[in-house]
Amino acid sequence: MPKDNHIRVVADNAALDLCRQVFPPFLDRRQDLGVGLRPPAPRLPLLRPQDVVDAVKKLQDHSTSCPSSISQRAALAALDMDAGYYSSIKTKFQERRDLIISYLDDRLKEFVSYIKPQGAFYLFINIAKTKLDSFDFSRRFLEESYVAVIPGGPFGCSSWIRISFAASAEEIKKGLQRLEMFLIKLKTEQLTQV
Repeated sequence: MPKDNHIRVVADNAALDLCRQVFPPFLDRRQDLGVGLRPPAPRLPLLRPQDVVDAVKKLQDHSTSCPSSISQRAALAALDMDAGYYSSIKTKFQERRDLIISYLDDRLKEFVSYIKPQGAFYLFINIAKTKLDSFDFSRRFLEESYVAVIPGGPFGCSSWIRISFAASAEEIKKGLQRLEMFLIKLKTEQLTQV
C-alpha cells in the first residue's frame, strides 16, 4: 500500500464522494474543492503536507499561472452549498450506475461483462465477444446507433469500452437499448460469416 511504503498518490478525486463506497486507507478525501460538483467540475486542489505543496508548486508554476476566475468563483459557491445537495447527487449517480449494471446483468450477460465502478461515474464494459477492438466498436456504434462511448484502447484495454452514467436515467436507458440492438446485430453478422 502507498501509505506503508511512503508513496504519495496524486489523483483526480473530484468524483470520489459521488460514487465511491469504499475508500482506500491511503486516500485523503479532503483534497479537492470540486468534490460533489456535477462533471466537469471546476477543480482547485488542496494539498498537504508542506513538502508535497512545495514539490507540486515547482511543477505547477511552469504549467499554469493560477486557477481561472470561473474555478475560483465556483469553488466559493461550492463551499456555501448545502451538504444535502451533494447527497442527492451521489444518490442519483448510484441509481444510474445500478440501472446500467442491472440492464447488463439481466439482458446483455451473453454479450459483455463489466467491472463494477468503485469511484467513478463511468463503467468499463468488456466487448471481446464482439471480436471488434474498442476503436472499431466505438466508431461503428456511433455511426450505426448514434451512441458515443469511449474506446478502451487509450487506457491499454483494447477489448473494453467506457460508458458514462453522468447522463439522465432516460438517456441511459435509450443508450442501453441501442447497445442491446447493436450487440444483437454484431452477433448476427458473426453467425452469417461462419
